[in-house]
Amino acid sequence: MHMVSKSPSILHLDKDDLLWRFLLLGKVIDTKTGKLARETYVLEKPRTFTISQDVLYARIKYLESEDGMPYRRKKDYLTVRQIIGSSKEEFENSYKISNDELLKKFPFDNAAQLEVVGWDVNEEILNTIWEKGKIK
Repeated sequence: MHMVSKSPSILHLDKDDLLWRFLLLGKVIDTKTGKLARETYVLEKPRTFTISQDVLYARIKYLESEDGMPYRRKKDYLTVRQIIGSSKEEFENSYKISNDELLKKFPFDNAAQLEVVGWDVNEEILNTIWEKGKIK
């Protein structure tokens, strides 16, 4: 309920879109807590979910790519500030890639969705949600 009271617009989001955003946040660390962003931000900062899964995925993939590696703030993980804490303009200025180019280079298509489902960080969550192709 706390989540809805802080950001009532979240009720209008598609449940599949919310799930994808949640899964994508498994690659992002909250440097203040040291936990995955999805563990702290889902309830405390639900506005996190206003950024589209297309942009989340593209930013993650860019910063994991050879072109984006030099811009990473932490060598071993992606930070909240880099992925969800930057506006479109801030991201473009900081990482030298336009939003359009980013989305074109790293589309969140079926292949990308299969990749995200295969991330180790999402295995436990997906196993608790689905059982042999059915939602539990």
